[in-house]
Amino acid sequence: IPSALKMSIVSPSVNKVDLVDQFKELSKIIRKDGILAIEQQVAEMEDPFLKKGLELIVDGVDAESVKEILEIELNEKEKVYGSSSKIFKLWGSYAPAFGMVGTLIGLIQMLSDMGSPDDIASGMSTALITTLYGALFTNMIFNPIGFNIESKGEKEIEYLEMVVCGLQSIQNGDSVRAMEEKLITHLNEKDRKAYYENSSSEVA
Repeated sequence: IPSALKMSIVSPSVNKVDLVDQFKELSKIIRKDGILAIEQQVAEMEDPFLKKGLELIVDGVDAESVKEILEIELNEKEKVYGSSSKIFKLWGSYAPAFGMVGTLIGLIQMLSDMGSPDDIASGMSTALITTLYGALFTNMIFNPIGFNIESKGEKEIEYLEMVVCGLQSIQNGDSVRAMEEKLITHLNEKDRKAYYENSSSEVA
């Protein structure tokens, strides 16, 4: 549970626009000086997934094995996000039912000890408050957290898939231009616009 809560609070450090530029620079170095020329840069990388993939390539691991290793890690990451999201969504589905149970118990207690109309009104409001709590917990806590984790998971998985694409492009010996075009297909409209704007400013 603590790790799931952490996922809902901490956003994964993913920047697809910067990733395209990073792969382009790596590709230029590799095509000019060979794969071993990026060893120092790889050692200083903070992205563990990208670093691991490049280390495998530098160590001479074949393309199919690199893809297989990284996809296993990617799938495990996807499972973690999925299970964490399901926990909160499940609680969100249970909360209204528990709220209703609390209301029924409150009504039974109220009916067993009926007094003046004022007492009945007070007992009724107390009984119904658990239904309200159930709805609040579902719609303001559990479901939002669950969907938040799911959304963050989707973003990180998309980023990791983009990393795999870039690594495959390196191993295939693609030109810098070909690699760039492949990676751009992973960008949404907003990111593409930002990327082209950055590229234009660099040229200027």
